[in-house]
Amino acid sequence: MVVMIEKKKKKKKKKKGDAVQGNGDEYSFRRDIARELLELSIKLHGRGESVNNEVRLKLNSVIGRLDPRYSLSLLDVRTPDGDSSVYDQADTCREVYLDRKQGYPYYQTGFTVSPDCPNFKRETPISKLVSIILLDTKGTYLNTVIKGIRNYSRDIQILVASGNIQRTSLNYTLSYAVNEEIYNTPGNLLNTMVGDVKTPYVLIAKDLTHFTNYSRVERLVHLLPKSSPVGVAAGSTRNLTGHWKQGCQQTDIRNYLLHITHGYLHSTQDCMFCDHVSDPFLVKTEVLRKVTFDETLPFQILFNDWFLQLKESGILAVTCPDIMFFINGEEEPWHEHWLALARKMQISRIFLSPNKHFKFTCEELSLSCDPWDWTEHFLLPTCCFEQIRNTLSKLHSFAEMKNMAYELDSGSQLAAVKLQGHSPWDLDGDLQYNSKFYEHFKIHNGSKSQSGIYFDDFMTEYKKFKIFTPKIYIEMWGMDTLSSSLFLPEDLRNTPTLMPVMGLWIRGQANPGLYARNKYGPNHLKHALFYLFNNHSEWDEYKTAGKWPSCPKKHHACVNRYPGDGSVHFTPHYFYNLGITWDDI
Repeated sequence: MVVMIEKKKKKKKKKKGDAVQGNGDEYSFRRDIARELLELSIKLHGRGESVNNEVRLKLNSVIGRLDPRYSLSLLDVRTPDGDSSVYDQADTCREVYLDRKQGYPYYQTGFTVSPDCPNFKRETPISKLVSIILLDTKGTYLNTVIKGIRNYSRDIQILVASGNIQRTSLNYTLSYAVNEEIYNTPGNLLNTMVGDVKTPYVLIAKDLTHFTNYSRVERLVHLLPKSSPVGVAAGSTRNLTGHWKQGCQQTDIRNYLLHITHGYLHSTQDCMFCDHVSDPFLVKTEVLRKVTFDETLPFQILFNDWFLQLKESGILAVTCPDIMFFINGEEEPWHEHWLALARKMQISRIFLSPNKHFKFTCEELSLSCDPWDWTEHFLLPTCCFEQIRNTLSKLHSFAEMKNMAYELDSGSQLAAVKLQGHSPWDLDGDLQYNSKFYEHFKIHNGSKSQSGIYFDDFMTEYKKFKIFTPKIYIEMWGMDTLSSSLFLPEDLRNTPTLMPVMGLWIRGQANPGLYARNKYGPNHLKHALFYLFNNHSEWDEYKTAGKWPSCPKKHHACVNRYPGDGSVHFTPHYFYNLGITWDDI
């Protein structure tokens, strides 16, 4: 018998997934601190008896409170004593290890249900605990998948979303099937289906081809005790060409870059903690109702966004390599799919380890490049840096061609010393140039180049003007004599000091580091906001170095999310660490 119900679209207020613009702001900060403390704990452990064990235990306790992945990773699956009260609250029985001889030679067995498992857990049918949502399962495999599920559990709730299910095409009973074509977006469809789930757990499975004993749903349920911060459990996948993946990824958003890398830092119960897991995955129904799917995004990156929201909410996910699902294959998101996520998160680059990356222009992201919109509390979007880089490149080429002397000045010189780039908290750029070229620039007053660069705000008295890039301006200060012609050895004065700036070699002061230290004084290698935001004058001491103001809202580019000292978190060093060059940005 086949029961098919094509549900009418519900008229209800459109729901969106939580639009989190800071994605893991506080949560990522706690993780970072925990990681640093864990490194310290490991170093102390390596010193052996010279360090008090009580100190190490207290330190590990603090790490566990900051990052629950660490405390859960200490729970041992092998022995009854190792399984804490957290997993005693699970709705299915825990497993205990037998020994290596049990499964020889193919090792299809090795664990068994614990003999002390309460009867009520043994007797609770899986259909009372789990519902299954099938997405995008091809018609040729749908019967096979449903047959496998029904062989596993006759009564389990199955919800199918497909645009081409025929009433006569199925041989097995469904709870219901919905025509996905009547819903506005995939997120709207999923949120609606979740609303009809009657069980505490849901298995969301996309593009399944088979459902077998390798799916081990009871084990997935055991990993999601009610009081545990773990809300999602997944397994490995094998596609039709035989390619196997464990699908554990970590995500990090900093400085307008989403970095996705494979691997794990902690494990528990023989499963890896992941920021993002491959589907299929089992999830607590209450989690799906707390963290909903974004109803504006394409299906290809819907789960990427959902797992970013999950991380922001402090809910953990695990992948267990011993559990395996058979899938048709994964569709890789294209540039246009990632662009939808980039717009939501306000990120200009997405880097997928080991060597795939996507970049987006500020125009594509609808991001302003006016520093006044950002730099009091936020880092300037890195896609805006291309304007400055393009202008410096053209200016340097002009200087080489016309034999015009110029040098970095003030904040631009300081940024080149510290960051090999432009300070993302600076309002403008600063250069000195040979003032005899002033009239050459002035005759082009107001005219725009093809790339939008133009000259304006000329002050003849000081031979000063501004180059607009076009949204960021560079102040050009006319000088009769520049430092290279005064302080370098005589035989080197025709070879000005060149500095790496955003992948270019740009002329700096004769001794750039000395200039920066003498102009800005003590602590100049630490960072400070533009002087106007600190109620200072340009000539005040560098008093606020290393201190950031609080942010008015959560955002991955809030300056107070970053150290007030050091360069590795800022452009271009951060890109170089990932193997990205400025040509890729």
